[in-house]
Parts: sequence; structure tokens; C-alpha cells
Amino acid sequence: MEKSSNYRTLRQSYSIHKGRHLAKPVLIVAPDGYILAIQGPSFADGSNNDAALLRNELLKSQSDMKQWFAIGDIFLLDRGYRDVIPFLEERQYVAKMPPCAVRGQR
Repeated sequence: MEKSSNYRTLRQSYSIHKGRHLAKPVLIVAPDGYILAIQGPSFADGSNNDAALLRNELLKSQSDMKQWFAIGDIFLLDRGYRDVIPFLEERQYVAKMPPCAVRGQR
């Protein structure tokens, strides 16, 4: 995304991980590939990491997202969501994360 002339927006949109300015949309996708929802865009600063976005959405009382999930549903997550796994398990969801390849492994 282009750099903003507003300093606050400029700081919020910079991703240290990616090294550039960006906004993050979050897609909720069913196992058959059907897109249930697109949320965001959110700023890419440190307070809007993937885990925090999911936690905040599940905590909202008026969230549309809560109606799609039932106790025992499985969440397939990438490494960006590792900090939210205990939160999901407290709410009786099942969190699964594929193992990561070790350095040099294909």
C-alpha cells in the first residue's frame, strides 16, 4: 500500500515482519473452500497480529463469527495463531497446527 501522509497511520500500517506498509484482511474459510467472511482490513502493527485479531473477534458479543462455530469444532491454524491456542481450548474448540519443516528440509 502507499505510504500515508498521516504519521499515525504510517506507523500503524508498517509491518516489521514484512518490512513494508500493508493492511491485513482476515478470511474465514470453510473446509470446502467456501469463504464465510472477510474481516478487516486491519493495520499491520504489533497489536494486530493474527492471534489478537481472532481472539478479539471471538470475544465480541455481537460477532457474526461466533454463530458459525460449535463446541468441538476444529480450527486449522498457521504459526501466526500459536498464541491463541490456549484461548481456543478454554472455549472447547480443537486447535490444530501443521508441523513446520526444519531448516533445509523440503
